[in-house]
Amino acid sequence: MSSTTAIEAVEPVTEKQFLDRLQRLHREHKKLVLEAMGNPPDRRNIPKSLWKQIRDEEQALLLLLLLGISLPSLREIRQQVAENVEMPEPPRLPTEQLFRRLRRRARHVATSIRRTSQQRLQDTIDDVVGQNRSRQPDVPPSEIDDTLSNRERRDITERTMPQSREEMIARTEIAAARRAAAEAMAEEMRRSGIETHLVWRLGPTCAHCKVCPIFEGLPESVYSRYVQIPVHPNCCCWAEIVVGPFDDLLASGRMRPIPTAAQIRAALRVAKYRGRLLP
Repeated sequence: MSSTTAIEAVEPVTEKQFLDRLQRLHREHKKLVLEAMGNPPDRRNIPKSLWKQIRDEEQALLLLLLLGISLPSLREIRQQVAENVEMPEPPRLPTEQLFRRLRRRARHVATSIRRTSQQRLQDTIDDVVGQNRSRQPDVPPSEIDDTLSNRERRDITERTMPQSREEMIARTEIAAARRAAAEAMAEEMRRSGIETHLVWRLGPTCAHCKVCPIFEGLPESVYSRYVQIPVHPNCCCWAEIVVGPFDDLLASGRMRPIPTAAQIRAALRVAKYRGRLLP
């Protein structure tokens, strides 16, 4: 089986399946961390090999889930292009380019999740242990018992990776997967000599930060200087492929006039100040 065939054989996943499978993996990881951190809990008890295992399993699952979202999107985009753009033949399905994009994305996100989890775990241990010590005000510091109940220990792992964080990761990565499909197809069309642009569109199902509206209707050649989709956690914006000369698209309203750099930077400053932008 060729690499392209293997990639295209990845099964599609729905948004619900994406979240369900991510949560299932995280439940397993929470059990491993719960056992390894000991009692009294200490992050230093968790071996580096376990953190590596967690990252590697996260990366492998994310890649499959991203492909499961992105491949159907890629096929849909190609079908739309074939129906609406005059071409000698339909564009090739750039599955290998898409795979490389998503592999980098999965590696980056898995590493980020692990680092954030490590820091959150330590902060939560400190908080829960501190609360336990506050209930022993008359005990000398050298005699305080930091042993926690099973409920308190489970609370540490649940607070480290709460459901809200899992939902945020799923929504954000689904947007990233769809963007990757649009980017891969746009590159393939440009290689075929077709003047192709990616245009920022506001998603209909999420709250938008100050940055989303200022980039709506702008081409990738502009917004990629500053940000990418998804621009903030839970971002549902998307990139539309449009074909034709830039000036014609501007005149037709498919794109909108480009704001000044000062206007864009002002919106970015507000969003960063409010902590809304992804790093």
